[in-house]
Amino acid sequence: MDKSINTIEDYEKFCKGKCSAENRSISKKLLELYSVNYKDPGNFIYRYNKKKISNYHKKNVWDYTALLKLYIKNYNLEVIICTEMNISSFPIYPKLKRINIGNNKLTTFPMQPSLTSFYADYNNLTTFPVQPNLVEYIAVSNKLTTFPVQPKMKNFVAATNKLTSFPVQPKLEIFYGSGNLLTKFPVQPKLIIFYGNNNKLASFPVQPELKIFSGYGNKLTTFPVQPSLKEFHGSNNKLISFPVQPSLTFFDGENNNLTSFPVQPSLIRFYGSNNKLTSFPVQPKMELFKADNNNLTSFPVQPNLAQFHGNNNNLTSFPVQPKMWFFKADNNKLSSFPVQPKLVEFHGSNNKLISFPVQPNMVYFTGNNNKLTSFPVQPKMFHFEGKNNKLVVFPVQPNLKEYTGDKPLSSYKSDKLLKILAVGTGLLGTGIIASLAIKKINRKTSKK
Repeated sequence: MDKSINTIEDYEKFCKGKCSAENRSISKKLLELYSVNYKDPGNFIYRYNKKKISNYHKKNVWDYTALLKLYIKNYNLEVIICTEMNISSFPIYPKLKRINIGNNKLTTFPMQPSLTSFYADYNNLTTFPVQPNLVEYIAVSNKLTTFPVQPKMKNFVAATNKLTSFPVQPKLEIFYGSGNLLTKFPVQPKLIIFYGNNNKLASFPVQPELKIFSGYGNKLTTFPVQPSLKEFHGSNNKLISFPVQPSLTFFDGENNNLTSFPVQPSLIRFYGSNNKLTSFPVQPKMELFKADNNNLTSFPVQPNLAQFHGNNNNLTSFPVQPKMWFFKADNNKLSSFPVQPKLVEFHGSNNKLISFPVQPNMVYFTGNNNKLTSFPVQPKMFHFEGKNNKLVVFPVQPNLKEYTGDKPLSSYKSDKLLKILAVGTGLLGTGIIASLAIKKINRKTSKK
């Protein structure tokens, strides 16, 4: 009878309640077959069912029949959630498809023939076997150094482990492996999204289907053309060049060693602060440009530019940008600035501006530490900040609400000053203060 019982199904069909004389040995055999580590007080069967190991081990004798019944209690489960239970070992459950066993004490996990989704964040896994039907593996903050080929896996998330290598996975589409020790990464034929931040990658191959690359905090000096790439996140590397990417819309390459950057036909957003750029080409679709702390001396007209961020460069002039609404270029060498038809915000402190034109749509102006001697009426401006200039004339601004300057507004000569009254603190003179000022000026006018 013992030889014919090799599964739980056999046991329930042929033996349950019929072979009591052999039950103990059969139970022990099945416990071993399904990798039930019943000697571990942290085993799943105890923790999940809130049982104590002492109930099954008395006078140095194991109650195998009772242990098998405890195991069988969960045998038909397809989904198990057992987080934060101090589980240190887990048996084989042939019907199990999904498990969340996060925040436990696992060091290993057995092969589960039907498993499709595995979640095990914050354990102590050092190895993981091939799972024939696994589609999704998520186990952040473990101790994996290697990982086997999983024939059906599409999604792999194992940030903050100790991976030194990773094999080709034939079905892999998403890889999240930040915070590991990877020095290289192979071609993955189906890979769409790669997150490998803070590893030790010195190179990265062409991935035929890759759309999103995030690999900041590595040691990349070059990066190949990726035919399908949409987003590149590669700050804090050692890039000295970057090629044309035919489908690229987003580029973040801050904190590298780039001296130039090519035309990208589909680029919309560019982040390139803390590089060594001296010039920048026309990007036909670019809407946002950010390149603080470079060596730019000029910048061309960009037909679709909406936002320009270029603090700490060497710009001496700046052209009209037909769609730009935001401009920020503190700490440059600008002596003039043209009318920008769409400009709403201007930030240009610490330059050499001696004049500034009417901007028909400007609402916000910051231009501290320049050489302005006059400032025109700005029809929509409500905020003005212009300390450490040389203004002697400041006309009435019909919509001004916030003013910070070297002198209070009342000190500027203007026939229309009565329309507003503001002081260097930025507070508006209203109510009694304004009416008193009006009466004072009226008296002076009547005396004339």
